[in-house]
Amino acid sequence: MLETSSKPARRAVERIPMLAKTDPTRLTVALAESLTLRAFIKPITFGGKLWVTYEFMKFVKRKSDEGTTEKMAKKKNKVASVSLSLR
Repeated sequence: MLETSSKPARRAVERIPMLAKTDPTRLTVALAESLTLRAFIKPITFGGKLWVTYEFMKFVKRKSDEGTTEKMAKKKNKVASVSLSLR
């Protein structure tokens, strides 16, 4: 199979001057290794991204709740003082 993939790789390599001196078979093997590694890592990185996003959203929510609590406490104090002055 490597011999059959070598012909299209050789043609593609000839079009790129920077790769003109490289071995098309070596490039084909490197591509296959890269694609295989990415395929094995993808489930791990996807789960990791979900976990990091979940933790980040918990952090943001906690920070926004703290800010909301402080604002509500200030508003309650203002409302209480206004209602006392109206009586």
